[in-house]
Amino acid sequence: HCDRIVTAWVGNSEARLVTADGKLKTLAIPHEFGVHRAETARLDAMGAAIEGPGEIWARGCYGSGWQVTRPRRGRVSVPSASLEVTRALGDREFDPFVLHEPDVRSRVPSSADRWLIVATDGLWHAAKRTSKRRRIGELLAGCGDAETAAGALETLLKTWRLDDNVTYVLIDLTCIA
Repeated sequence: HCDRIVTAWVGNSEARLVTADGKLKTLAIPHEFGVHRAETARLDAMGAAIEGPGEIWARGCYGSGWQVTRPRRGRVSVPSASLEVTRALGDREFDPFVLHEPDVRSRVPSSADRWLIVATDGLWHAAKRTSKRRRIGELLAGCGDAETAAGALETLLKTWRLDDNVTYVLIDLTCIA
């Protein structure tokens, strides 16, 4: 829309605005257990089976000691499979734990918004540290067009250790009437 940005979100990518001064504003966060607060609370209330990547935590004290329960982050598990995301188009075998409707949000952009970047978890996992996210924002804010911005981001990512594939889309918000 000319007057707002609408995100219809499922999965574990992220959408962020980059302002003219290089700050990042989060529009959509991953739908994952332990990352998205509402999704985590919903799954906890349902008693979903969560398979963790390793770290576990204790919740509640029962009689003689702590009961070891759920991982801090993890995947929704069913008897024969697991799924990292808590919202997905398809994957009906994970019903009722995985939702199939997008999380729709709308935001009116400000004149300071310069870029919209939508990227897979491979980019955002590599940029966990605030300094790396800040570097992305500063880099993109200094670019005058999408081709230059994409090239600069690609060059930056080649210097980082990437544990997953990276796909991203950059939208120049100054070009939208």
